[in-house]
Amino acid sequence: MKNKKSLALCLIAGLLIGSLNGCSTSKNETPASSDVTQPSSDISQPSSGFSLSSFQTADLEGTTVTQDVFKDYDITMVNVWTTWCQYCVEEMPELEKIYRNLPENSNLITVCMDAEEEEEEAKRLVKETGITFQVLTGNEDLHKIMDKNLSGFPTTFFIDKNGQPIDDPLVGAPSRDTAKTYIDCITAALAAVKEKK
Repeated sequence: MKNKKSLALCLIAGLLIGSLNGCSTSKNETPASSDVTQPSSDISQPSSGFSLSSFQTADLEGTTVTQDVFKDYDITMVNVWTTWCQYCVEEMPELEKIYRNLPENSNLITVCMDAEEEEEEAKRLVKETGITFQVLTGNEDLHKIMDKNLSGFPTTFFIDKNGQPIDDPLVGAPSRDTAKTYIDCITAALAAVKEKK
């Protein structure tokens, strides 16, 4: 039971370390500081019907990607962003630090929700920020799944190998200790998955 609550506690600790910064889901709205959805207290009970167990899209390199992207990892951190969200772009170098220091049996990918319309801008930002992890395109399939579960950008989900969320998403980017906060959350999620086995 202790590990089941560790991810929620990890995310709450991240909130205490510093505020979360995020953008609304509308391009024309002003970015907001501390725009966050609190995680639930029981990580085995995500509040939404969200699932990534069946989808198909492409990454920015044009490679087809399905739910199989999760199957080789106990946990995949999925960071959802847009090209127009300044906080999303600002946290990209921190996400690269995470990617280079991931715990065993974990992965990190991102989904750029406006990449179909802003492909060149998304590619420019990827190159400019120096990220090397996989960036998926937010196509119609992913919009159907994700739009009702997004209240702001960036939004981060922790997904198991079956495409199921471990807890409610974290909405916003930690304003301090971003890499450490997310690594701690990945570690907690891995422990929770191990406990379930």
